[in-house]
Amino acid sequence: MTGPEAPPTNTRAGYGGPVIALSAGLLVLRLTLSGAYTSYVRVGMRPFLLAAAVLLLVAGVTGLAHLARTATATDDHDHADPHGDDVGHDVGHDVGHGHDHGRLPAAAALLLLPLLLVVLVSPPPLGSFTAGRIGGTPLTTTERDRTPLGGDPAVALPLTVSEVVRRAGAGTSLAGRSLVLTGFVAGDPAAPLLTRFTVKCCAADATPVHVILALPGGPVPRTDSWIAVTGTWQSSTGDAAAAPRLAVTSWTGVEQPEDPYE
Repeated sequence: MTGPEAPPTNTRAGYGGPVIALSAGLLVLRLTLSGAYTSYVRVGMRPFLLAAAVLLLVAGVTGLAHLARTATATDDHDHADPHGDDVGHDVGHDVGHGHDHGRLPAAAALLLLPLLLVVLVSPPPLGSFTAGRIGGTPLTTTERDRTPLGGDPAVALPLTVSEVVRRAGAGTSLAGRSLVLTGFVAGDPAAPLLTRFTVKCCAADATPVHVILALPGGPVPRTDSWIAVTGTWQSSTGDAAAAPRLAVTSWTGVEQPEDPYE
């Protein structure tokens, strides 16, 4: 008399986790090595993303290897038929044991769709559309933002947009200095803004910062195009929350920087 039959095994369902881990690991590795990850997180996150990709790949390969060994052992057990009952074996193999080799569960396949979309359609960094819909938060100023700028006053000084916004709200340290800023164009073409996003970790916590551009006339830069502008700060209206105004003497189109965020 034989004992109770072992419960059915379903190796098909077990493939979901390893396949998703392997796919996510490959995606993170691709985005990191190609540099596309800078559209989502800060450049300094690269080592952590590489480590996460390796862990996901190891988890996925290990899981698939374990399932392959389990499936092989189950097949060896199923095909060992000491009683010679071929019909009973076939029925038990197809119905009783309930395992289905080589097929991914529908739920797991659906979870892979977002990963596939990122591969096929990689979103660009945040731009003018998002900047126009996120309320800017006034930047916190420090004593450093009140100190005089260094360098030769006769030479245009490169600054970040966020530093100009902080210094303009903190005092008059920008007065009389020629500045060079880089950012993308947002706002109304008749009154364009030079914009950058400040992020602490990733694009989810991004906050736009703006400088109003007083252009000298002539061609107007396209919305969302990246430009470098040279100009001088115009006196503030006294509202620390208002965007500073830059009297532009020249501007030129540039490539998007490696790190689009500040």
